[in-house]
Amino acid sequence: MTQVLSEKLQETLLDMLKTVDWFCEENGIRYFLSFESLLGAVRNNGLVSWQNYINIVMPRNDYERFVTSFKTLKEYRVFTYQNEENYYYPYAQVKIDNILEDDIVRLENSFVHLNIVPLDNLSGNLQIAQKMADQIDKKRKSLNRNRKLWQLSPISKKSGPDSTKSFLSKRLRKLVEQIDKECRAFRSNEYSDYVAAICADRPGSKEILDAAWFQDYITVPFEYLEARIPVGYEELLKKLYVNFENMPV
Repeated sequence: MTQVLSEKLQETLLDMLKTVDWFCEENGIRYFLSFESLLGAVRNNGLVSWQNYINIVMPRNDYERFVTSFKTLKEYRVFTYQNEENYYYPYAQVKIDNILEDDIVRLENSFVHLNIVPLDNLSGNLQIAQKMADQIDKKRKSLNRNRKLWQLSPISKKSGPDSTKSFLSKRLRKLVEQIDKECRAFRSNEYSDYVAAICADRPGSKEILDAAWFQDYITVPFEYLEARIPVGYEELLKKLYVNFENMPV
C-alpha cells in the first residue's frame, strides 16, 4: 500500500519549493516542474500525495549557476557529489542541512527533498541524439544497481579501503563522475532541437524531448503556491507517460 505523505512533511516540501522559486526568480534562473511533479501540477494543481520529493529540471547552464550560487538558504542546502562525500547521484538535491541524530523533527523532515536535474542539449540529429541518450542510460542503470548494493552493504567495524562498502563507494564515485562529464560535454550542442533529462533516475528520463517545449514557462497553482511548468507541458506529459490523463496522482 502506498503511504500518503503527512501534512507536516508536505508543508516542509512546499517551503523548499517556495525558497527555490524565490531564489530562481531573484537570480534569473530558469526551472520547470517535471516528471511526476508536473503531472501533479497539471492534474490536481499540487503535490502527488504519496511522493516525498518534487522534481525540477533546469537547462544545463542554469543548473550550473544554481548549484554554485544557492549555498544555504533558511535551513536548506544543495547536495551534489562534489560537496557531499556519500552522495552518489549525477544531479543535485535540495535538503535540510546540519541534522543531528537527537533532532527528531529535523530528522523526520530530512525525508523530503527537491530533485534538481540538468536538462542537457543533445545532437540535432534525432538518431544520434537517441544514441547519446542510450549510452548515458546504460551507465545510469549501472549506477542505480551499484547504489542499491552500497545501501544494503553493512558497515563493518573493520571497514577499510578493501571493504565491500569502500569498493562500492569508489565504483559509484567513478560512475557519477563519468555520467556528469559526458552530460556536460553536450553543451557544444547549445542550439539543438533536442534535449533530455538523462541524468535523472525517473521513468522517461532517457526520452528525447523537443527543446521548444522548454523555451518558456507558464505559472500554475501548486497547492498554495504558484510554480513554473514548461510551455509545452501537454506534449511533454504525453511523451513521458502516454496516457497521463488517466494516471493516478
